[in-house]
Amino acid sequence: MATKETLYGRLTIILKSGVQIDNLLSTGLKQATASRDVTTKDSNNRKESRPTIQSTTMDFKFYASPNSAANFEALQTSKDQQTIETWRFSTGVAGSKYWGGSGFITALDFEAAHDGTLEGTGTVEVTGDVTFGTV
Repeated sequence: MATKETLYGRLTIILKSGVQIDNLLSTGLKQATASRDVTTKDSNNRKESRPTIQSTTMDFKFYASPNSAANFEALQTSKDQQTIETWRFSTGVAGSKYWGGSGFITALDFEAAHDGTLEGTGTVEVTGDVTFGTV
């Protein structure tokens, strides 16, 4: 039975400069914090760490339809020109949460089975602050 929860995967979208990427098959949001070693001789032989740089990436998989400019040509142009744009990971459903920020495409790959549809995957690296809020 389908759920109507606001972060249900089927409802999740990624917006590129306010335009929804069409024909999404899956989406992902990855957040990581690097750490640095602050162990000293007074650490009782225990490693001590502190958080440092945070990073966020958005991943997406889609059908690469030539009929959808948001999927094919616009993504390829953004990658080629190394354009920094606004990105948002959300459902678009009122009251749901979103993560957003400025970022650029770091990877754009295409693959097709001989008897299948051309599919693409992309990765966006968010640069600077990430906004977390409610739609």
